[in-house]
Amino acid sequence: MSVLQAWQSWHQGDGTIPPLKVLEQVDVTDNHIVNGKSRPIRASEARYLQHLKWLCMELNKAANIMPRNTPSCSELVLLYNSEAVQNILPPSTTENSHLRRAEELNRKHAVTVMKRAKRSREGTNVISED
Repeated sequence: MSVLQAWQSWHQGDGTIPPLKVLEQVDVTDNHIVNGKSRPIRASEARYLQHLKWLCMELNKAANIMPRNTPSCSELVLLYNSEAVQNILPPSTTENSHLRRAEELNRKHAVTVMKRAKRSREGTNVISED
């Protein structure tokens, strides 16, 4: 799932599921029904919602979307392509100087790179008290 698709699913759902922003952690920490049998949710499935929420909150902050607002899919595309949002996304060039197409940037990789960059920025913003 691309970052844009994840953001659209967060705000709009996909027709068969409601917007993911209405889900609570308890909704995904109970049991799943798989092949007619109940099984406990896996930790990776619970983390999926945590990572998705973090990503979408960062995108919302950059796009200046208030928590109660629900932009349309076309508005999300315009906001996604805005300079403010593009500045927080991983760059189009990888660490190995390979060009990355925007549609290749998946949600999981974006979260990893964005969190690493945020920790790096926060580490350099710490003022020494010497």
